[in-house]
Amino acid sequence: MLMKNCLLSLVLSSAIGFVATQIHAGEAYPDPPGGWTYLFEGDQRIVGEAGSGFTSLDGTWSHDNGSDEWDGSEIGGTLGAENKPGGVSMFTEDGVTYLRIQDTGDPRDFPQPEGGNYVDPSNRKIYFGHDMSARGASLSQLDDGVTLTFRARLPTPSNTTFPLDPLHRDGQGAGGVLPFPEEGDGYVTSDGGKGNFVIKQSSGGAIAFSFTQTNDTTGGATTPVAGFQGLTFNEFNGNQNSAMVNFGQGTGTNVVAFDPTEWHELWIVMRRDPANVGTHQGFIYVDGSLEPHIFSLTAGTGSDYAGITYLAIGMTATPQNAALDIDFVGYRIGVEFPAGAIDNLPPEITDVSPATATSFYPPENGISATATTQSTNSIPVDGVSLVLNGEDVSDALSVTGTEQNRTITYDGLESNLSYVGQLVVADQAGRSATNAFSFDTFVEAELRVIEAEDFNFDGGQFFDEVVLCNDFGGGTEGCYFDRVSVPGVDALDTQGFTDDGTDLANLYRFGPGLEMKEEEVDTIPTGDVL
Repeated sequence: MLMKNCLLSLVLSSAIGFVATQIHAGEAYPDPPGGWTYLFEGDQRIVGEAGSGFTSLDGTWSHDNGSDEWDGSEIGGTLGAENKPGGVSMFTEDGVTYLRIQDTGDPRDFPQPEGGNYVDPSNRKIYFGHDMSARGASLSQLDDGVTLTFRARLPTPSNTTFPLDPLHRDGQGAGGVLPFPEEGDGYVTSDGGKGNFVIKQSSGGAIAFSFTQTNDTTGGATTPVAGFQGLTFNEFNGNQNSAMVNFGQGTGTNVVAFDPTEWHELWIVMRRDPANVGTHQGFIYVDGSLEPHIFSLTAGTGSDYAGITYLAIGMTATPQNAALDIDFVGYRIGVEFPAGAIDNLPPEITDVSPATATSFYPPENGISATATTQSTNSIPVDGVSLVLNGEDVSDALSVTGTEQNRTITYDGLESNLSYVGQLVVADQAGRSATNAFSFDTFVEAELRVIEAEDFNFDGGQFFDEVVLCNDFGGGTEGCYFDRVSVPGVDALDTQGFTDDGTDLANLYRFGPGLEMKEEEVDTIPTGDVL
């Protein structure tokens, strides 16, 4: 069904802040007990004045941030200086009132009818933030647990009769505007964990979810296409918050396939990863199904509002273009699984030792973990398996405790080895959880240390005697930090930088003057052990 069955009602109290009455969402899932903490129904479009704070849409959203250039206009109409391509509109169709957000690319690269090119605010990125802290969210709400819900689709010329502006793709002004694509125009994660729907906790860490179409690229028309349609989100890239969680920067496994041009209702539970494989764990439910898609997530470092935990919607990357319809979006503070879903959860692996990427781990400590299960499910002894360095060592495992709470140990580690492997725990129905291992048992006292030279610089130059330094453009003899690398001679770096050139998170070294240049060298986190 397309109909929603509720209204948002809030009471402002000087003593306790916002108190939500029963707030309902869609029809695919029953509401959590007591309703949602907050829900935006896509049925209001207030244009907040610049500098007015959280006064847009339904009066609780802000587009005063570094990732927004909305000019306040709607989509469609005669384009020009007062109505730039793209914008935000509200439509009602088949009984559903929804919000449409469109970013056509970067209109600044294109001429406007009045003469000259479009200027900011140009709708080259449109991004709204909602203050979750004002409704009781903690500074570490992603860690503590939060439940996100939304219903959305990618509009296309065939699934809507309402306006879609032509594309003004970044850097493609010479080729002219392009018709809106028949297959729709989605988005991929950008800018360290930003996308269509984002929760960012104040203490650090952002997780983004986006509707992606096969033709989407990370920038203009010059980069490889996504080649995938459905839900995409932060790439998995280890268990530390990272700027490198954008499309193409991780394992490429964090996706849920569906046709994004159809309406889909999502229920997503996020919490700190109890096994410490990723920074967080995500349970994604789609269109009424009680079988979760379960992922290890790596939180990004992207941020637009300091000092608060917030929900954000929109598109933030100037090089991308996208259009999205939002029927509703909301959240419940805390972990809340859909009704009836608990029995379908796989076992949970916690208290894992050693943690992934541990170096110099004492082999006598062995491997240990705890596995628990929900409701009436059970974990049989033969449901636990361990593979290390390609060898199945499950027969050497000790599995004790009750069928709902197992203690798992392995005592067969050897010294001076690198280990990779995985622990798999399955319940009586075959639902399983996996913990990947990557660690070593080298004994520091037995190690030999060798010297490895730094990258060359300036076309093959190097230092015989190295000085450790953090010399920003000082030119200290023996210091590699500020030395320029000649591409293809001293180093080859294909990672690139953020579109505004200000992301120093993975910087290794660059030339004098603190100017980031394409020929310089940066680094990215990896899953390698030390």
